[in-house]
Amino acid sequence: MSVLEDRLANYGDYFPSCMDYAELLARIVKKEKIAIEKAREKYGSFSYRQWEKI
Repeated sequence: MSVLEDRLANYGDYFPSCMDYAELLARIVKKEKIAIEKAREKYGSFSYRQWEKI
């Protein structure tokens, strides 16, 4: 399990660190094939728990 995967599983309602946020945005941009600006609008206030669900 990667460090990010561990944080997703255990950090719950905390907001991601800057480094994790950048990685999570890159993943969702690739997954949904959307622009990074759109990803920021849609997912910018997600907690680790919310990111884990997607």
